[in-house]
Amino acid sequence: MVKGRPLFNRLVYAFENALKDTVTWLFYDLDNPELGSHKDSPLMAHAPFLRTVQPDLNELNGINVPCLPSQISDKHTIDATELLEWLHLAFLASPRLRNGDNIDSSLCQYQIPNLAQDLLTSGDPTTIHPSSPKANLVPCHVDDLVRLRWRGLLPAKYISRLFMALLKKLPQEQWLSIRVESFDGSVYTIMKRGESAMLWECE
Repeated sequence: MVKGRPLFNRLVYAFENALKDTVTWLFYDLDNPELGSHKDSPLMAHAPFLRTVQPDLNELNGINVPCLPSQISDKHTIDATELLEWLHLAFLASPRLRNGDNIDSSLCQYQIPNLAQDLLTSGDPTTIHPSSPKANLVPCHVDDLVRLRWRGLLPAKYISRLFMALLKKLPQEQWLSIRVESFDGSVYTIMKRGESAMLWECE
């Protein structure tokens, strides 16, 4: 910025007329994550409060889990939307997913998606063929889930590392999902099952 230019004058006006009260600023150096705690950091001269982002671990027991496909064709948009809705409810630890939930239907009519039935003819190798005697089974099962949640400024590099670490730790037969929300309101959800992964991008 150059002194005397419109943008500079707007900044000066903001500090003289709008930003007159004490405010709290949040800083994060994407290139040097440890710089904030370093004694030579320029931020240390302002006596900052240092905060470490720690994960919040929750065990979700007795959750109704639908028959999760390893892939959903682009033609099955309704199935993809219902699966995404179930994932987001799981991220929220919604009681509507718990086995035995008996909320009044006039308050909530949510039902676990019947993905197994909807995808019978999709060619998905993980679904049940209609001629199979298992085709009439209940399309969901009860399982225990674990939710890890971080609240804070997380760079994309950290999230990709976390995803890779989970891929290495979890057995091949288990599934995982990650949901990330950006500052502009965009939400990205990834679900990995088997050797395939599905991605939803919502703006």
